[in-house]
Amino acid sequence: GDGTGKKNMPFAASENLRGAGSRERIEERVKETLDRMRQAAEKEANSCHLLSDIAERTNQSVRKGREEARQSIARCHNFLSNSQYASAVNIPAAPSAGKAATGKENKEWVVSSVR
Repeated sequence: GDGTGKKNMPFAASENLRGAGSRERIEERVKETLDRMRQAAEKEANSCHLLSDIAERTNQSVRKGREEARQSIARCHNFLSNSQYASAVNIPAAPSAGKAATGKENKEWVVSSVR
């Protein structure tokens, strides 16, 4: 048991469900329990939808930021390639749009361009 000496019966915990009208009381209790479970499930579903929307928006802004960074790097690369310093600076090819960047390329690129 739970230490109180009572049996663990979820529906009978607070009232005696035997005797006249017990069936109605049981049905009422079951209905209340199912209602609570349904409400909890709806709340969970709403939370899931909300989290899903947030994740989607985050992904979109990450993609946008990545694209902006790529364009910015390409502009810098073009500028350096066309500048008077081009011959004095070792300029590797700018990362292409299709290639998945690991982050190392940009660092190496920046270091070798600034040197």
